[in-house]
Amino acid sequence: MTARSASILFAAVVGVRATAFMFSKLLLAGMGPFMLMGIRFLLAFALLAIVFRKSMHGLTPTTLLHGLLLGALYFVVMGLELVSLTMAASSTVAFLENTAIVFVPLFEALAARKLPTPKAIACTVVVMVGVALVTLADGMGAFGLGELLALLAGVFYAFVIIATARVAKEDDATGLGVLQVGFIGLFGLLAGLAFESPALPQAPLEWGYLAILVVMCTCFGFAFQPLAQRHISSQSAALLLAVSPLIAAVLGIVALGEPFGAASLLGMVLILGGIVVSSVQRVPRETRD
Repeated sequence: MTARSASILFAAVVGVRATAFMFSKLLLAGMGPFMLMGIRFLLAFALLAIVFRKSMHGLTPTTLLHGLLLGALYFVVMGLELVSLTMAASSTVAFLENTAIVFVPLFEALAARKLPTPKAIACTVVVMVGVALVTLADGMGAFGLGELLALLAGVFYAFVIIATARVAKEDDATGLGVLQVGFIGLFGLLAGLAFESPALPQAPLEWGYLAILVVMCTCFGFAFQPLAQRHISSQSAALLLAVSPLIAAVLGIVALGEPFGAASLLGMVLILGGIVVSSVQRVPRETRD
């Protein structure tokens, strides 16, 4: 797979997963966040294990360990995301979680024991100003616990992006993608049984929402991320993540009637601008590969 093809696949993955904010928000009205996570990801794992059963044979202990690591990191991200969705607008959660795009170059600079570049610092400041505008203006509400959890989800999502870029180059990408989905579901179910009352969707429409989450947002949206990231850098992946908050914001505003105004629009523009500028430098180099 070329870097260009991998970038297109990753953009499609991100776009499909962006719809999960809206469908999760709708299902959380009758289900706990951890039970929803457990059911969603375990059903997706069952489907993926059947479809990619050949890739599941002969998995090495290293691949199993990497799947466990990515599953654990994603469990934290998804737990923070779903709990924040019970407290904040889906569009707000999407933008805050995708601040991961700015955190990636900062964390990689720290890991290399280097100071972040002036551009990385400037982009971080711009994005944080945008975050303030999105969350504090136009009736979006004060920066409360839900917004804080969404921002923490962005921090851990940056760890996921960096970790996936590292391990996807060493393992069978398909098997790794299936394993991480299974571990997310297992951790979610255990947390749901420990902290929530068991619950399932009640109405046929809710089962339809769950089916979309399972098949599109999870089977496609999660399993193919390692395959795509095997051929692109974490910075390029971070740049393509800018698709997610745009789609989630449009769906939240149009379908869920979430508040929106001039200050929120300015904040979104600042966030997207910081996201793009912080990552764009790596794209030309990879398109030549």
